[in-house]
Amino acid sequence: MEIKFNILLIDDEQDVRESIRDRIMESLPLARCSEAKNGSEGLRKMQNQRFDLVITDLGLPIKDGNTVIKEAQDLPLDLRPKRFMIISGQSNPDATPTKFGKVEFYSKPIHWDIFLGSVNALFNGETKPESSAEPKKPGATLDVEFINPFIEATLSVLQITAGVQAEKKGVSLRTASQTSSGDISSIIAMNSQKYLGSMAISFDEKCFLAIVNNMLGENYNTINAENQDAASELCNQIFGSAKKVLNEKGHSIQPALPTIITGKSHHIKHTAAGPVVRVQFLTPFGPFTIEAVTEKRES
Repeated sequence: MEIKFNILLIDDEQDVRESIRDRIMESLPLARCSEAKNGSEGLRKMQNQRFDLVITDLGLPIKDGNTVIKEAQDLPLDLRPKRFMIISGQSNPDATPTKFGKVEFYSKPIHWDIFLGSVNALFNGETKPESSAEPKKPGATLDVEFINPFIEATLSVLQITAGVQAEKKGVSLRTASQTSSGDISSIIAMNSQKYLGSMAISFDEKCFLAIVNNMLGENYNTINAENQDAASELCNQIFGSAKKVLNEKGHSIQPALPTIITGKSHHIKHTAAGPVVRVQFLTPFGPFTIEAVTEKRES
């Protein structure tokens, strides 16, 4: 069997490494997983082979995970890992060195569906040579701080409107040509004088219905015309709260109305060409995601 993806797992606990390795191999049979028990050993392996993905703990012996990620960026380009994932129960993801590359944070204990979904998404379509990847379009921008108001608004809106305690589980990037899926989504334009963009929130049916039933005091067991407007209301409240914060920082985002998209495992494709920031959340009823993307207007 031809190996397509090389992954490095760095964790000082052997059972954790084995658990992650076994799950990945079940999900990605074309992957090869190498292992390292400390940060120094992990960096030595990176000096001899280029990895498509490095998955590391933060609390590592000898050299911690943040140091590993930083020093990996000093490797020659042909050895520098393409992406990083952090799995840790010891640190806040806001403290990780995201400016050094594509870094996603997952807290322990691991929510396997979300984690493996993200791993699979990273390698979606990467059987093609790297040179054939979609070129970046002029004007594509990404402000990491831009997504924070949406994260805070999402957590607050769900707590206030539905009494649902959500938890941020991971942040990732995907290109605007890729798609994400759900059973019900709401998307809203996010435009200003400087850029074009959009924001979307997507739920699987089970998660959506549990949140809606909490909001409305009903007992719906399917998505229908009576309850789907709740997705629009959630999107509108999250957008409005985040817009207020961003406009106070000078973004001047224009008012907009959300659109509902329904259908089993439908796909969302943003029209803006910038990098799509995808935030995964976990609730007691299952996961959901929000996305935001902006593209500078042509001058």
